[in-house]
Amino acid sequence: KPLRAHLPPSMWMLQGSPYPRGEELFPYLWNGLDVVCLHRQPVDMVVIDPGNKAPMVAEWQIIDTVCRPRWVVLHNINLPNHAGGWIYQYLLDRPKQWRQEAFGRYALHPERWTLTVELNRVRSWAVFSSTKS
Repeated sequence: KPLRAHLPPSMWMLQGSPYPRGEELFPYLWNGLDVVCLHRQPVDMVVIDPGNKAPMVAEWQIIDTVCRPRWVVLHNINLPNHAGGWIYQYLLDRPKQWRQEAFGRYALHPERWTLTVELNRVRSWAVFSSTKS
């Protein structure tokens, strides 16, 4: 057998709601994100591309404390009602734990959109590295 056959997977892609929706953090509920991170932590990188109106408070607490990522990539940090914005600010406010490595933006379309829809045309992203040992 090739040597690689004995190595664990090098990338996992997960999508969905790992924490039961409509549930509060207290009492804490065992969930799928815990199970994955418990066996794979610290993870190398977490990419967060939240949907509209997804607060991700419970998910971020699990990612930060159980998964303990070395890198965090955030997408849609400039859009209203997206969790990327508050997580971005949270990481910026903790320079002893997180360092911003890159920031950028791109337009979904070269032409300007009308009225408030224009807010959704440009998307911002950021990359952070953990300074925790």
